[in-house]
Amino acid sequence: MLSCDTSKDNKRFNTNIDPILIGNSDTITERKMNSDDSLGLNYSKFAFENDSIMQEIIISKVFKNELHFKILSKNKKRNIISKINGIAYSNSKSDPEIDEDEEGNAYPAEQFNFNESGCFISIRIDMQLHDKLKIVSECPDYDKINCPFTSLGLLRRE
Repeated sequence: MLSCDTSKDNKRFNTNIDPILIGNSDTITERKMNSDDSLGLNYSKFAFENDSIMQEIIISKVFKNELHFKILSKNKKRNIISKINGIAYSNSKSDPEIDEDEEGNAYPAEQFNFNESGCFISIRIDMQLHDKLKIVSECPDYDKINCPFTSLGLLRRE
């Protein structure tokens, strides 16, 4: 589900919301969590914020190669919000990706991909400490400049 609005809601994600909503606003369904927590990411929230943009993602790992996510990107100066949620999948046979933190230290990352209706999102999670992730996206139907889904910096686990 993808949406962009100009709501004046300045609240961040509520950690009590269900991060595994699937479908469009008319047909939202819920799936039960599997107790397997091999990534240590059962209902985890990651965030990045600077002077103009706030980005958050809530994720839950259901199966070894399946990750449910909900992303919010807010332009604090223009009060514009973009949201998307869905299921991303990893290829368990692929090698880890290598990402860098702000200091240039490399770390292995597991990549989960979402591709629906021309919207591609890659969520890359640190495989060692599970405390950071980055998002790369290419979605045609949202405001990429004012409300990007692509990480402006590393999102840190809260």
